[in-house]
Order: sequence, then structure tokens, then C-alpha cells
Amino acid sequence: MSLPEGVNPKLAEFSLNLALQEDGRFDEVGPAGEVLWCLYRLEPEGVREVPLHLWYSPIEYDASVLDEKMVALEKQLDDELSEVEETEHEELREVTISLIYPHLRAGTLPLSNRVHSLMPTAYESPRVRFTLVDGKDKTKISRLGCAGT
Repeated sequence: MSLPEGVNPKLAEFSLNLALQEDGRFDEVGPAGEVLWCLYRLEPEGVREVPLHLWYSPIEYDASVLDEKMVALEKQLDDELSEVEETEHEELREVTISLIYPHLRAGTLPLSNRVHSLMPTAYESPRVRFTLVDGKDKTKISRLGCAGT
């Protein structure tokens, strides 16, 4: 975008961001400290609304009847709706994501507590653009996702 000569670039950037913020066609998707914009109509529907396959109705059950193997399996699945407490609180640099059936069908990634700790956050925006990096071949994949759900 070209600007008239003598225009303060910081003031122009601020003005543009303010105009985009007031324009309902745009969604601010930058992580904390970074301003990024996306057209709402280009955002995947599964980012704006919870996909049908991820609708959840809690089912009461007695967790005390689960044996050690069952609890270990629940921890291994790392489902974002699981109430299993994670005992390790070390700082993670990588995490393995278990892609369970509902997320496979919806084309989404689960945001469990462990995964959430690695994701960027935003001050106000419910959606944040982020980049996944394949640990084996270092391929980068940019995506838009929900920040806190």
C-alpha cells in the first residue's frame, strides 16, 4: 500500500488497524502483541462455530470404578474434555496430539491442556493464527484456530 510522502508509517498502521477493527468484515486473529487480520468469510466454519461432531453433552459416571489401565488410557488419549488431572507441570516444547474420531471427522485438532500450553494466546480475539511445524521434516503449516476453547 503506498502512502503520501511525509506520512508517519506508525500513524498510518494505527489508522488502518482501527479501520479494520471497525469493519465487521474483518476478524483480528493475531496472537498477543501482534496484529493480524482475516476476512470472516475466508475463515473455516469449524473455527467460527463448534462442528457438529464436536458437540458435547456430559455423561455422569463414577470415575472411582476405573482401574489403572483405564485411567492411563484416558491420559494417553489426552481428550480436551477429560477431567483427568495431569500430574506433570514441566514446560513443554513439543507435544503429541492424539487425533480421536470426532476431531478426525470435523477436520480439527483437540485443544487439551497440554496442547493449549503450546498454543499462542490473544488478549481479546477468540481466534488466533498459528503455525504448526512437523518435527520430522520441519514442514510448516499455518492455521487459524480458537484461542481459548
